[in-house]
Amino acid sequence: MDFNDKQIEIIDIAEQLFALQGYDGTSVRDIASKANINVAMISYYFGSKEKLLEAILIYKMSGTKLELKSVLDKNISPLQKIDELIAYYIKKIYSNVALYQIMHTEIMHKKREAHMPEISKIKKQNLAYIQAIVDEGFLQGVFKNKIDTAVIPSMIIGTFMYFVNNKHHMMDILQLQNDTAFNHYVENQLVQHIQQSVKGLLLYTT
Repeated sequence: MDFNDKQIEIIDIAEQLFALQGYDGTSVRDIASKANINVAMISYYFGSKEKLLEAILIYKMSGTKLELKSVLDKNISPLQKIDELIAYYIKKIYSNVALYQIMHTEIMHKKREAHMPEISKIKKQNLAYIQAIVDEGFLQGVFKNKIDTAVIPSMIIGTFMYFVNNKHHMMDILQLQNDTAFNHYVENQLVQHIQQSVKGLLLYTT
């Protein structure tokens, strides 16, 4: 799905407001005011606030598809591709944690995804790129265990979101003194831990 410049401008503003005020705390009028447009234009382009949220997801997830394809096409080993894939996911989510928390709540908990077939389509396309990396490693004899690749995004996002959602607890048990130390841990040790966990499953032999 392609968006024109005005739609992208509205998407960017809505994303900022949803992250700042929450989905329920942001009205279509708030978005229109911030974008210096009338409410009718949002209705014309998107139809509703829920459809605008769907547009944000499509816009963001389409970028993920391009990045995953780029990783797949690189002339590096399957293990390196898994590392890059995980590092990309973490960087993308961590750059806007608040928005991803809203997306998770609105899409998963309220089961709106069933009414968003385009989202399911993009997820399946993204998963196909991950599957291609796993298949490549398996054919080369690098990966020994052909796991269900559907669990890989869940492992990455689930582990990361648990860590971030329990920030103060994790800072306490890991003795991280401030936000800078926490950020450094997430961007380095946590990424490495998730990389090792996923590769451990792929390399495991019974």
